[in-house]
Amino acid sequence: MKWRVLMWTAVAAGAVVAAGLGAYVAVAGMDKAAGPAGVIAAFCELAALTLAVTGCIRQRQAPGYGEREARTPPGSGAVVHIQEGKGVQIGDHNEQTNNFG
Repeated sequence: MKWRVLMWTAVAAGAVVAAGLGAYVAVAGMDKAAGPAGVIAAFCELAALTLAVTGCIRQRQAPGYGEREARTPPGSGAVVHIQEGKGVQIGDHNEQTNNFG
């Protein structure tokens, strides 16, 4: 819940800053507003980087991260040697290879 509040606070702050920058451009002109616009853009980039890093950290800390299901349980596989076989179908679970040549 605290992340939602933080996100909407950041959205509201961004809207206020964008409106303020728009008003400053209207009053002072584009040349004078370029400096503050660059500073605002830098802070937005830092905030985006921070969110990306915290998202990656939270994903890695989630339960089940890094665990993989085994494709074939140990001992259930088969090895088949076929020389010059015709009309052979070989499959493992949902993967099938056909050789009708």
